[in-house]
Amino acid sequence: MSEKTKKEDFMSLFLSSQRRIFAFILMFVPNRSDAEDLLQDTASWMWENFDKYTPGTHFGAWGVQVARFKILNLNRMTHNSRLRFRDDVIDLIDAKAETVLDDSDHRIVALRKCLTRMNERDRWLIYLRYEKGLTTQKLAQLVERPVRGLYKKMSRVHKMLFQCVRRTLALEGDY
Repeated sequence: MSEKTKKEDFMSLFLSSQRRIFAFILMFVPNRSDAEDLLQDTASWMWENFDKYTPGTHFGAWGVQVARFKILNLNRMTHNSRLRFRDDVIDLIDAKAETVLDDSDHRIVALRKCLTRMNERDRWLIYLRYEKGLTTQKLAQLVERPVRGLYKKMSRVHKMLFQCVRRTLALEGDY
């Protein structure tokens, strides 16, 4: 296999699994910046050891296992950290992670479908709040609404999305 083909194969597999690996890391590393560093370390190790990966096997599961060992190693190195999981707790979380990650994939697909069904104004509020990261206070200023009124509006939008996602998953047999 040429170096170019190897790189293309790796990038394709990694990009399709990156969200799953990152979600797993976030279960153990609540600080987003630290989690991103750990994802970078995981990706780097996976690239350096890509010749050990067996084609046709679940690349995302391999990545999660690499991340797991990186987390265990980080856990041992930061033994005086306030937030530290015992190895047996990590094993328990790891045992449930695959199910949780599979469920989240279905929920994300359902959420995307529901977002497309929303009216444009509500979808814009969701975009500004979650994609752009605006606080409710800043969002209220931007849309020229009282903060209390925007909280109520966002509560209704969240409830509508939640119900839509539940219905969508139920119709597809994933709930």
